[in-house]
Amino acid sequence: MAEYRSMQLTFMEVPSGQGLTINIVGTGNEVSWSTGQPNGNSSGISMNSLSGGSLELSSVEIGPAKILISSDSAVPSRSFQMDVNVSAESTPSSFTLSASIPSGASVRAQMIGTSESHQLGATPAIFQWQP
Repeated sequence: MAEYRSMQLTFMEVPSGQGLTINIVGTGNEVSWSTGQPNGNSSGISMNSLSGGSLELSSVEIGPAKILISSDSAVPSRSFQMDVNVSAESTPSSFTLSASIPSGASVRAQMIGTSESHQLGATPAIFQWQP
């Protein structure tokens, strides 16, 4: 039976017309991005602007191993949050997140319900599965 954890990703100052990627890798067990429990009280995936107004993005692609986001070139830099789930078929001890982000932007990831939070970059950040 699959297990799920909720994550919040906070993107700050993403420049116009730029893309970014958030990668996930399990340590010992396969983990993937997910919308949450199929028959449970899942929050699914949500995004909201921290810059005020609407959140204008060119595209958002969510696959098992990565999230790809492209910003609209007609809109100035923006900050936003994304709530998303991580799933695993069996309990992993940990997983890692890494990011490819444009210069001047930042991404912070937090496992919801814990104080564990990491700034993401090219070096993988380790998250413990159990809070």
